[in-house]
Amino acid sequence: MRRIKEWLVQAFKGFTLMELLIVVIIIGILAALAIPQYTKTIERAHWAEAIDNLGQIRSAEIRYFAERDAYTSNFGGLDITDPNTIPGARYSYELTNADRVTQTFTIRATRIAGRYTGACIALDEEGNWEKREMYDTDGSCGLPNSI
Repeated sequence: MRRIKEWLVQAFKGFTLMELLIVVIIIGILAALAIPQYTKTIERAHWAEAIDNLGQIRSAEIRYFAERDAYTSNFGGLDITDPNTIPGARYSYELTNADRVTQTFTIRATRIAGRYTGACIALDEEGNWEKREMYDTDGSCGLPNSI
């Protein structure tokens, strides 16, 4: 009985410094691998949110055209919340080239905050996208700066 008691005391003494150091190193390596993936996932979510907002704006613009036989160049005429007034917005939305004669418009979302400021996406009335990688921050979207 005495031997069992001695063995239990020795067996549950605690962790050695080396064991603790190895655990800390393993946790550090896992964190170094996980954090960049997490930030990329968050950025993709913001990118998807901007694409979704552009689609909603396009739908509202098409409804506006069906009712009034013209496109509008501001969000006030559309029956939606102006996406530029949302607190904490990461993209600035611009509705341009609304033309009654050519029946066209262009919507652009440009990243205004965060690491990828300047990255943008554009959508026209036919649903054609002009988008670059979300990490491309030159702000051109492959379109002239006039839109």
